[in-house]
Amino acid sequence: KVYHRLLFGMSVCDFLVSLGFVFSKWPVPIDSDTNAMCNAQGFFIQLSLAVVLYNLSLATYYLLVVRYEWKENRLQKIEPYMHASALIVGLSTSLAGVFLELYNPAILWCWIAS
Repeated sequence: KVYHRLLFGMSVCDFLVSLGFVFSKWPVPIDSDTNAMCNAQGFFIQLSLAVVLYNLSLATYYLLVVRYEWKENRLQKIEPYMHASALIVGLSTSLAGVFLELYNPAILWCWIAS
């Protein structure tokens, strides 16, 4: 079902984001301006935007099913767009942070900081 696949995509992204949080201050470099671990942590934490967009997709799913009485076959036609929007926006902002060197030590972890 569309609902289960959206929830699975959201869960996978949320698991990856949780990996970023689990290390807390460990990846924060002590004496260096650049650190691969800090970039990795910032990448995974920024990926949380995909989780938010998956949540939006689930809310849209409920609206279409409950209010507008869409059936499964109709929902399957828009499902790829729901996955694509969450993953493309989430991954592109995460990658942009790496390439633009935006991930630096913040208060509790590495994320977008100056």
